[in-house]
Amino acid sequence: MADDKKLTEKELKRKSDFEKFNSEMQQKGYKIKNIIINTQQAKPLCLLIMPPFMALAFWIYYKVNGFDLDCLSWGFLVALLMLILCLSILHELIHGITWSLFAKNHFHSRTFV
Repeated sequence: MADDKKLTEKELKRKSDFEKFNSEMQQKGYKIKNIIINTQQAKPLCLLIMPPFMALAFWIYYKVNGFDLDCLSWGFLVALLMLILCLSILHELIHGITWSLFAKNHFHSRTFV
């Protein structure tokens, strides 16, 4: 976390809890290994990793269903973008719910910003 950023009360509590947890784990013999990938590192990785999967999905769809460009319209593209947005939100909610189930204080351990 950047040192120059002013943290909110909740963020300060999370930071304190995290540091306490780290200390407890180190006392048990665990070692810290920072494996954080920031957004600047993740963006190029996405651009390298996703196209092959997208091409494979398109190829499978084409082989099973065929493809007709006549069905594409502005309404279809808007609906597709809305579907992608809704499914992305659902995807992230599933992450949050699943992680909450296994967290020490369940849903009280999670915050949705």
